[in-house]
Amino acid sequence: MASQEDIAHQQTLLATYRGNLRILLRQASKYGDEEDAPLQIVNGIRGARDNIRRVKSILRGWGVTVEDLPDEQEPGAATGA
Repeated sequence: MASQEDIAHQQTLLATYRGNLRILLRQASKYGDEEDAPLQIVNGIRGARDNIRRVKSILRGWGVTVEDLPDEQEPGAATGA
């Protein structure tokens, strides 16, 4: 089992990646949607989602309950991580 410090660190990373994703999605919306956004925004969204999945996997592996948020999935992807 991970220490409380390890868990807190991963939860901080998750919050950071979620914040980044919110900002990037807001930027993409100015172009219509993710498909029409500039490549750097699309790549940033993809990277944030990948990191969110990775951190959630780590936390769940430690037995920590983690909420799945709708924007964390690729558009059209099945829900559930």
